[in-house]
Amino acid sequence: MELVSSGPIRTPVAPAFPQRIFSADGQVIEYLVSCPMHTIDTLDWRPIKFALNGMEINLQRPIHVSTPYHPENRAGNENAEAFCTILRVQTPPAVDLSAQDGWSIVERLLEWIRIKCRHYWVFHGFTGFGALYRGTVFTKSGHDLSVQNVASYAPGVVVRPLTEAIWLSIREELENETEIPVSDAIFCDALLSVAARDEIKALLEAGVAVEVAMTQLLKEVSSIAPTSSAKKKFISQKGECDRFVKKLTEWPQLLGLERASDFKCPEMHSTWVQSVLELYRLRNAAAHSGTLKSTTSTTDVMSLMFAANTLLEYCRVQRTRVGLKNYSMPDGNTPVQQILSCNSALIFTNTGVLKGQLS
Repeated sequence: MELVSSGPIRTPVAPAFPQRIFSADGQVIEYLVSCPMHTIDTLDWRPIKFALNGMEINLQRPIHVSTPYHPENRAGNENAEAFCTILRVQTPPAVDLSAQDGWSIVERLLEWIRIKCRHYWVFHGFTGFGALYRGTVFTKSGHDLSVQNVASYAPGVVVRPLTEAIWLSIREELENETEIPVSDAIFCDALLSVAARDEIKALLEAGVAVEVAMTQLLKEVSSIAPTSSAKKKFISQKGECDRFVKKLTEWPQLLGLERASDFKCPEMHSTWVQSVLELYRLRNAAAHSGTLKSTTSTTDVMSLMFAANTLLEYCRVQRTRVGLKNYSMPDGNTPVQQILSCNSALIFTNTGVLKGQLS
């Protein structure tokens, strides 16, 4: 018999009647997703209400659950990390939505939370969110035994939480079926690699993200009115003939966009253009050698993530200004502001030592 899964498949348990969630007739589909949701306030949020293919859809705010897991075969008493996010899709009586079709909506919602909030762990477990490990240290000497519980965190990328304003802004993307920007998704992959302490992979992914974002912007803007000799030249070259440095420092103004070095946004680094160019050089070097240059420090790699994030915002703002398809953010919010810190710190915590004797 062929295997159909890389792990055990658990069938659903027998259903039970709920105590609440229904305030009106219709259908509610509840999804339990095995990753955490970073929210702070506990107030009721307005639901996301939109129409999709003539169906009225109502998305309730995500509920974050963190319940310690007690593994059966552990020797100590330290609890493992266990996270769950509860998401509910509500539809009126006239709408017949299957669980599979409802999941496609929830999946797109989670993708937009990942993009807009820079919550890189969504769909990838809880790397960067929960503990790196938790456990117990046992020390035996004859009949004497000491026990100590330990835990370590590696908060490589610290981000701001999902807010009601960002939550409600996703309605526009869901209703318009806006495509997920590939460059932003790859950049979130780079943040995940930083949190997983894989700096070379983070560098490669961030380098790909900035090149995809910049090339896509120039290609699309060269194809819209009004035409110009520069746009015709770029189209004739198919955007493939120039090095990245020219795409960032020369082509934008030739195509009528804001000069990258003149771009300003809250909490950006003033030297972001030079940093992005350095990121791209390091990306090329790492792609060819498989290693970072000996002069590149972990701090350098971390700071380059902020520069890449700023370039993505530069491209997002330019797209909005010339009327290209783009994703929205609430007034006063940018993806640049979502990242609070990027570092290689390790936090270690432990309990006191319990001492006793074996019988």
